[in-house]
Amino acid sequence: MNIVYNFGNVDDLDCMSVDVHGRPSDETRYMMGKGRANDGYFNQLCIGDTFESTIEIRAITTILPDPDAPIEQRCQIYEQKENSPNSELDCLRRCRMELIRKLCNCTAPSLSNFVYDPKELNNYPLCDYGLCEIGNSTESKEVKEWDNKCVDQCAPECTQTRYELTTTHKTALHPQEVQLTLSWGAFEYLRLIQQDRWSFTKFLSQIGGATGVWLGLSALSIVQFLTFLLTRAHKKVSKRKQTGVDSVNYNNNYGNRRTSELSSGTAHEMTNPSNNPLGGGIAKNPFGGKRK
Repeated sequence: MNIVYNFGNVDDLDCMSVDVHGRPSDETRYMMGKGRANDGYFNQLCIGDTFESTIEIRAITTILPDPDAPIEQRCQIYEQKENSPNSELDCLRRCRMELIRKLCNCTAPSLSNFVYDPKELNNYPLCDYGLCEIGNSTESKEVKEWDNKCVDQCAPECTQTRYELTTTHKTALHPQEVQLTLSWGAFEYLRLIQQDRWSFTKFLSQIGGATGVWLGLSALSIVQFLTFLLTRAHKKVSKRKQTGVDSVNYNNNYGNRRTSELSSGTAHEMTNPSNNPLGGGIAKNPFGGKRK
C-alpha cells in the first residue's frame, strides 16, 4: 500500500503516525491501558520524508479470563451483544460517558453513540458545555478514583495480536509531501491458545468451594457424612447376613425343638425330661412300652 499526503493542504500539521492496531488516535492508544502495547505503532512521519515499512504478525495469543488474577493480568471477552460494549475501547468510552453524566447531569455529544437506550436521553440530555461548570473537578480525587474504576471494569481483550514493524526512511522528492509504503512480510506467526484443564485436585476444590458457599459445608464434613452413611449401610447388610446364617444353623442343629425366649430376648432351649440325652428323640423304656 502506497500513501502520498500533501501537507500543503494543512497549516498546523507537520508529522503523522501509523497504528496497525487500528486505534483512531493517540488518546485512544493511551486510554487502552496507558499505552501498554507499543508494537505496531510508528510516529514521526514528518513532511519531506519517504518511509518504507514492513509489517509482520509476531504472535496471536488467547488467554482465559480469570477474575482473581492481578489487575495487570486480567482480560475480558467482549461479545457482540446488544446493549453491551464490543471492545475495550467502547467500554472505556461508555465509562467516561457515565463520569460526565455524574459531573454535568448530561450526555456528551461525542459519546452519544454509546447510549444503549434512547430513553436515557430523557434523564441525561445532550450537554451544553456552556452550562456545565466542571472547574477543577477533573483533578479531584473522585475523578481519579472513577478512572481507576473504569480501568478495573474494562480489562483488555483476551485475544491479543502483536505486530513487528520495520521502517526505513529517506528524503522525499517533494519537500511538501510525505510518502509511506506499507508491505506485509511473512505470515508465519506463533498462535497460543490457553485452555482450561481440570484435575482431580481442582475438581475437589471447586466442589468444596461451592458447598462451602451455598451450604456452609466443608470437604471434610462431606467426607464424614459419606463415611457415616457407608458405615450404617455396612452394619445393616452384615446384620441381615448374620441373621440368615443363624437361622440356617438353628434349623440344621436343633430341628423342631421348642425354645423359649426370656424377657431379655435371648433364646434358650426348653428341657424335656422325655428327651434322649444321647439324641434321637424320645427315650424308650427298656422294660417295654413307652416311658411315662
